[in-house]
Amino acid sequence: MASDVDHGYRSLALDLEVYSLLALSTAFAAPLIGLWLLRQTFTFKVWPVRQWGYWFYPGHLAALQALRLLV
Repeated sequence: MASDVDHGYRSLALDLEVYSLLALSTAFAAPLIGLWLLRQTFTFKVWPVRQWGYWFYPGHLAALQALRLLV
């Protein structure tokens, strides 16, 4: 019975496209990389987020959308 389950996972992995496998592996690796980064010490100073930071995120999304529309 366990071999049937194992065979099902293998066939599912073989049926997935390359993009899907890359997305799944990225989603799996992101928290691990984040935890690793939290434990690192950096020699450079990180600027505090002030007023500019609140407009940066929607601003860069609008710029990327405009670039997408141009291309």
